[in-house]
Amino acid sequence: MPQHKHPQNTVDRNHTIEKNTDYTNRVQPDEHTQMQESMQKNHTSAQERSTTDDEKSDNVTISVPYISGTGDIGCNVGIKFVSYRIPYTKGVLNAVYTTLFDRSQDIAPAYRNTVHAYELTYDSVTLSDGVVRVYLSGSMYGPDHCALPELQTLIDQAAFQFDTVDTVIVYLNGEIYDWCEKDLSGGETGCPAEKQLWIDTKEK
Repeated sequence: MPQHKHPQNTVDRNHTIEKNTDYTNRVQPDEHTQMQESMQKNHTSAQERSTTDDEKSDNVTISVPYISGTGDIGCNVGIKFVSYRIPYTKGVLNAVYTTLFDRSQDIAPAYRNTVHAYELTYDSVTLSDGVVRVYLSGSMYGPDHCALPELQTLIDQAAFQFDTVDTVIVYLNGEIYDWCEKDLSGGETGCPAEKQLWIDTKEK
């Protein structure tokens, strides 16, 4: 699956980001929000850029994925990225996940955020040597079948939009999430003997 890149988004390759910024009622869609087609390929640098004090006072653009239109995800849906202008932060990746998990965030009727269908809370994210680790708490209680691939894609693509991200690992309550929890195949997939951990690698 081609990856969607955003040239204005920058993240440091080796950076630990805690969820210490509250974007509720502060993250507003850019007046000129670009609702870009699913996974179009641009060029981006995910290296943290050096900034002056003047630059730090400016806003920064982040791009957040939502379910929209048709495609090859789950039951034939696609994703599109929506751009937001927020106060300047070095924690761009943290801001993307904070917005994705923000239940108070308003989005247009043409978009859906499947993340909100689950009892999940975003805690923090780290990035080191191309590996993003997303830490969640709560439970995966929620819709299955069509919705699970949507959830997986949204959380993965929030990070895969950056060139320097190669792998996404998702933790739930301190442990790498095992998809066998949702497996109903009766052992056909190898579950539960063979764990199916949420460790996803970007398609080249």
